[in-house]
Amino acid sequence: MGGRGRELGGRGWRGSAGVFGCVVAGAFGSTFGCIGSPGSSGVREPAPDCGEAARGDPSQLTTPIGSADGPAIDAPKTCDDTTGTGPGAYIRVHGHGQRRIEMGRDALARCTEPPATPTGCVFSDDFGRAVIARLGAQSIETIGLGLGVCGSVSSTYDGWNFSVSVHDWTHADAAIAAVDAELRARDVGHFFGVSVRGIGCAVAD
Repeated sequence: MGGRGRELGGRGWRGSAGVFGCVVAGAFGSTFGCIGSPGSSGVREPAPDCGEAARGDPSQLTTPIGSADGPAIDAPKTCDDTTGTGPGAYIRVHGHGQRRIEMGRDALARCTEPPATPTGCVFSDDFGRAVIARLGAQSIETIGLGLGVCGSVSSTYDGWNFSVSVHDWTHADAAIAAVDAELRARDVGHFFGVSVRGIGCAVAD
């Protein structure tokens, strides 16, 4: 898309795969903050409501930081989010397996399921969609997939803080658990993120 993509739309943008929070015109000529990296479905139209800050606060997070049992997470990192709705937080969830998560057009073609080798890469968008499906089965709404809070669109996967995004701190523990379950299911020893953020209004120049 042309113009400057800024904010997450309403309840996200409505695309062919459902409702996602999106920031348009990202790196590699793709969308980001929606399906993040190349190979994603296109966005359609913004949902009508927007401009709401993240609900709740970090005190509602109950997953232990740095635990050896259960999900292994870093402490939430807080930044003013690109949605323009106030602070958001990024939580990194670590895996314990052999595989790495990668993004980009070459990863789309190279990272296969099942993997070509036991240490074959995992495509970021495929992983994120599986996390969204786990949360959807619990009737938990997600508002984005891709560029995470505190991330940089000019960076690599690690610097993107690639995440699934939720709008409510009461859903953060479930999102962490879903990411942890998928990391274990795919034998990933890398990391994936959970971003808790507001819902901004889409603006294109």
